[in-house]
Amino acid sequence: MVLRLESSQISRYWNDIKETLKYNLLPAVDATEEAMNRILESMLAEDMQVWAFVDAVEGKEIVYALCITSFLITPGDLTINLLIYSLYGYRSVPQRIWEEGLEGLRKFAKSRGCYKIVAYTKVPRIIEIVKSLGGKADYSFIELEI
Repeated sequence: MVLRLESSQISRYWNDIKETLKYNLLPAVDATEEAMNRILESMLAEDMQVWAFVDAVEGKEIVYALCITSFLITPGDLTINLLIYSLYGYRSVPQRIWEEGLEGLRKFAKSRGCYKIVAYTKVPRIIEIVKSLGGKADYSFIELEI
């Protein structure tokens, strides 16, 4: 199942969240302390969402992955998409957990008027997972230094 963390949980687990973010930020984002603080502020203001992909194993709740989302509004036509800003697996994630997580994100995105769920990645395993869930991974992230 997928659980959305509340502000108090985000604050309590911020150090863990911040460490996973540092490994998953887009190349166009500099992981400075100032940037991390702005991300935290966005999470607490609910402009970004933190999701835990969890399952109960022998009566104990196990976190398999952490997903951070935000809304991406396309300039011009103002289409709203749910952007998977960061996704980090703590251990091997069973297919069923990916499926449940995606379904939870879909319900949230639909309730907020989103057109699609989108993400950027260069991780081959994530691309495989997206394709196994019926998604497409057709585009490349392009970056130019300034």
